[in-house]
Amino acid sequence: MSRTPSKSLTVVIASLLVVSAVAGAPAAVAQDGPPPTPAAYFGEITVDGEPAPEGVEVTAYVDGELRGSLTTTQIGAYGGSSAFDRKLVVEGTDADAGATVEFRVNGEVASTDDAIEWEPGEVRRVDLAVGDGADGGDGSDGSDGGDGSDGADGSDGSDGSDGGDGSGGGDGSDGADTDGGGGGGAVAPPPSGDAVETTAASVEMANGTATLSAGSVGTDEVVEADLPNGTATPNATLAALSVAPSSEILSFGVEATAMAPSELPDGVRDHEGAETVSVFEIEPTTFDSGAVESAEIRFETEMSAFSDAESPEGVALYRYVNNRWRELPTTYEGDGVYVAETPGFSYFAVGGPQSDVTVAEASLGAAEVSPESETEVAVRLRNAGDAEGTTNVGLRINGELVADRTITVPADATRRVTFTPRFPEVGEYDVAVGSTEVGTVSVVESTDDADSGNGGGAGATGDGSGDASDDGAPLEGFGVGLTQVVGLVSLLLVVAGGFLLLRRE
Repeated sequence: MSRTPSKSLTVVIASLLVVSAVAGAPAAVAQDGPPPTPAAYFGEITVDGEPAPEGVEVTAYVDGELRGSLTTTQIGAYGGSSAFDRKLVVEGTDADAGATVEFRVNGEVASTDDAIEWEPGEVRRVDLAVGDGADGGDGSDGSDGGDGSDGADGSDGSDGSDGGDGSGGGDGSDGADTDGGGGGGAVAPPPSGDAVETTAASVEMANGTATLSAGSVGTDEVVEADLPNGTATPNATLAALSVAPSSEILSFGVEATAMAPSELPDGVRDHEGAETVSVFEIEPTTFDSGAVESAEIRFETEMSAFSDAESPEGVALYRYVNNRWRELPTTYEGDGVYVAETPGFSYFAVGGPQSDVTVAEASLGAAEVSPESETEVAVRLRNAGDAEGTTNVGLRINGELVADRTITVPADATRRVTFTPRFPEVGEYDVAVGSTEVGTVSVVESTDDADSGNGGGAGATGDGSGDASDDGAPLEGFGVGLTQVVGLVSLLLVVAGGFLLLRRE
């Protein structure tokens, strides 16, 4: 009795299903691209206004999911800016781009200066604060002004003038000269109330300098003066000055001069942290600056004077003291008018945030490739400034511009951009990004080793297409990997064997 063909056909069909599953599974996996590069963060940590101790756990959440954690090994900071420093690595997917990152310190939600959005490959400084003083809000009334510098953002304490007696703000005057750059309640407001007399100083102009004069001034008086347009530069105008003395001044005399930043004396350092558009020198001529309890400087400027400032609130007045520029509490009153508070006189600069975008690092994926192959040129841009900056990144090969990209980098952050130039002919090619030399690419004829997948090949990293396909990666131009090819060949063999078996029966 002969066997029926149905049993053999069943065997063939089952074999086809098994081989199809084996060959198809890697193909499905191969369609998924690599996960995006994680973001990385570092910065300072304060707890209740003080630097956080070692051993603090910092975690990051995206859409409510824990995406990264780090335990600090130093006081007051997590991670570091150096390429060799640890950082808080935060994983994400393509769908997470633009999602808000929530930071926690020992499980407590931390405040940040700005909302942080997750971006693949971003390396960024983010300062964290938890507990009292996390938002610097304690400096909002005069009595707490002296402690405003303890806040993570003590500059908010400039509203200390709302305090009833302002005495607390007076204690904060030393904070204006600390490394914090003028914290909350840095200077006391001028005295106010029925017991305060206002004395109008006379003003004379000569050679661009305004001379303010008044007689004897007591501690219960405020000297005020509106300054003529002669104390102005093309970018800013010194409009008015108000002075409250800390001790009796027998003869009040002050000189105010407006100048361009380039006219500063050689002994005064350039302001590297802000875009300076105008400078004023205010100098007492008949008394010592220490006799000033507080002063208000009113000035005017337009946003058109700044290249990077995005809003009037980004503009501030800076005072030069102890060989450095320090930001003063500055309030925008509208229509281009600002008022700044200072505990003394010196040189003052009207400045705004500025960007500082440079090429921090550039590298070649492969230094040797075969003709008609590509290699990756990876560039990391760094913005060390206080404002978002946009720059054009140009790729040059043998001095010729072959590609360029316009990249925007947030303040105190990095961005990564890549180029994949193709090298058609044998030879040596010098590669540069802007003025930064990246290296030399040697294009050589392919060898047998290269053809087998061990040489430079077409792979962007120079490892060769053969090595890439060994891991099941798609073959260039075909979209299938080695595993899939083996599966298809096995499938054909099974089909052929099945038909032969049926034919014999």
